[in-house]
Amino acid sequence: MTIKTIRFPLGQHAWNSNSMAMIFPAIVNGKHIKCMVSREALEDHFGAKQSSHESAFLSNWERIKRVAQNKINGNDFLKKGFILVSTFDFQ
Repeated sequence: MTIKTIRFPLGQHAWNSNSMAMIFPAIVNGKHIKCMVSREALEDHFGAKQSSHESAFLSNWERIKRVAQNKINGNDFLKKGFILVSTFDFQ
């Protein structure tokens, strides 16, 4: 098993209205990986209905980052090569 060095540069996130998700980068062993957390996850678990999606994302950054890191370590990539953190990841 290869050891992965994973960094999540904060402040490089953006809302994507086409995918209805907050997009954020991960750098894995020097390679950029696109990660996204779904609108449903932000609303279902982090109160985004009462606040903005960005506010919910930033307030829960550590938890979201931890789930994304676990998915990267588990090679849980979607076919297009990115990580999706969904509402089911917080059940």
